[in-house]
Amino acid sequence: MTEPPAEPPEHRDLSTDTEEPTMLLSRMAESVYWAGRYLERAECTARIVQVHTDTPSSPWYVVESDVKKHSRLNMMAHLLSTIEYHEVQRPRVELPKRPVVVSNYQRPPRELSTYVDDHVATLIGDTE
Repeated sequence: MTEPPAEPPEHRDLSTDTEEPTMLLSRMAESVYWAGRYLERAECTARIVQVHTDTPSSPWYVVESDVKKHSRLNMMAHLLSTIEYHEVQRPRVELPKRPVVVSNYQRPPRELSTYVDDHVATLIGDTE
């Protein structure tokens, strides 16, 4: 392969190309080369940004995300651990007595209702 061009290729529609297959392969190789260069530049920029912005007063944290549910729970636990918490005293609330309602309301049969799945029961193993 010859030296890569100094400038990235223009975006061309290769499906309408009627040139020889070697020219098509050459263009594809050139596009792969420039995609690699762009990726390398983006990774370098990300490293520079992280090095200069990851400070003791504002640190970056990495959350392992092989298991998404675990990573979300770990992130929530970490975030909550960074917030100072103290017990708040709340006044006791006195609720008025319920009024006596006289009506002939009949709840429809449960089979006619659409329910939300009980995911918590499956998490704790209660599958009644």
